[in-house]
Amino acid sequence: MQDEEFIRQFQNGDEQAFDELVRRYQGQVHNTCYRFLNDVQDSRDAAQDIFIKVYAASRQFRPEAKFSTWLYRVMINHCLNVLRSRKRRQWLSTFTSRENRGNLDHLSVADAGGNPASDLEKAERTRAVRKAINSLNSEQKTAVILHRYQGLSYQEIADIMQTSVASVESRLHRAKLALGRMLAEYLKED
Repeated sequence: MQDEEFIRQFQNGDEQAFDELVRRYQGQVHNTCYRFLNDVQDSRDAAQDIFIKVYAASRQFRPEAKFSTWLYRVMINHCLNVLRSRKRRQWLSTFTSRENRGNLDHLSVADAGGNPASDLEKAERTRAVRKAINSLNSEQKTAVILHRYQGLSYQEIADIMQTSVASVESRLHRAKLALGRMLAEYLKED
């Protein structure tokens, strides 16, 4: 059954139809939230908040729209709001730091058969890429996450971001140039 049929059933009072939509999209929503927020607990909380928002706003869903596009729009807006709120809190409080928010990067276990130097280098590259992506403006960051990590087409991204395909291409191009400059030292090694 198509997503749009499930949302119609839910709008008509079938709670199980909404449960099915959650099952279908919970992994994607959590993964996308993590790409934006870089924090496991924040991404879990955001995913839960997003499904609550979708549940509450389901009557506003237009049948001519694609459910996944609408869901991504809600998700991106929520994640950007969380990031703005986080920045405000950091600005207002000198006590907030990445470590205090529960960064779990340091808890990852290296492969028992792996090379410690190689594992350390990989972790450093991962942090550098995350930091570079996080430094992009919100439009470029959104386009990169949706294209690179979610595998969405330019047309799907354009629908989600409510813009043209050419604009998506431009944002991705500018993001790639910026990321190339920020990650130049890592690109030389490869």
